[in-house]
Amino acid sequence: MKNKLLKFSLITIMGVSVLVFSSPIVLSMVTSPANQSNTYESQDQDTLYKKISHDKETQQEEEHKKKREQLSEQMRKWAELQNNQKSLSEEKANKTEKQQLKALKSDLHSSGAEEYVIKAEDALNNNDIETAYASIREALKLDPSNANIKKMFQEIYRVYSEQIVASRNEIIGGTK
Repeated sequence: MKNKLLKFSLITIMGVSVLVFSSPIVLSMVTSPANQSNTYESQDQDTLYKKISHDKETQQEEEHKKKREQLSEQMRKWAELQNNQKSLSEEKANKTEKQQLKALKSDLHSSGAEEYVIKAEDALNNNDIETAYASIREALKLDPSNANIKKMFQEIYRVYSEQIVASRNEIIGGTK
C-alpha cells in the first residue's frame, strides 16, 4: 500500500508539475494568435487613425490655402475695381471740364476775353498759378457777366489764395 500510495503521489506530483509547467505554454499558444490579431488590429486602427488625422489636417490646410487664394483674388479684383472707378471718375471729370471749356470758348469769342482765358488755361497746365490768376482777371474785366469766367476765376482765386497762404507760412517758419 505504501508503494501504491507512493506511485499515486508521484503520478499526481508529475501530473501537477506537467500541468503547471505546460499551462503557460499552452496558454500562450492558445491566446497568442488572438493576441497577435488584436495587436495587428490595434496597429491597423492606430495607423488608420493617424492616416485619417493626417488627411484631415491636409484637407484643412488645402481649404485654408484655397480661402487665402480666394481672398487675395477678391482683394486684387476690389483694387482693380477701385482703380477703374477712379479712372472713370477722372474721365468723367475731364469730359465735363472739356465741355465747360468749349462752352466758355464759344461765349468768349464774341467778348474778346478768349485770349486771356487761353493764357489762363496754359498757365494752369504749366502750374503757373500767378499767370493764370492775372489772365483770368483780365478776362473777367472784359466780360464780367460771363458765368463761366466767374466760375473759373473763383477756382483759380481759391488755389492762388491757398498758395499765397502756404508761401507766407513757409516764410514765417512753419505751416499750420
